[in-house]
Amino acid sequence: LVPAVVAGATSMEELGQHFGAGLYAREVDYLIGREWARTADDVLWRRSKLGLRVSAEDKANLARYMEEKTRGIELA
Repeated sequence: LVPAVVAGATSMEELGQHFGAGLYAREVDYLIGREWARTADDVLWRRSKLGLRVSAEDKANLARYMEEKTRGIELA
């Protein structure tokens, strides 16, 4: 997972938006594309326990980001 997420990144900024607890947009994009994560709860609770460490504001930001990224994606 780590090599796939950070490949080519030379700075933290290149990992994209930070959602708290060390979770960045590039990892979320990986989880959406490879592990079918569709909601903030998928990422924060089903694929990790980051939900224990993120603020309500961070969770809301993640939920908005994921809603935009997954709009139009259908599961088979």
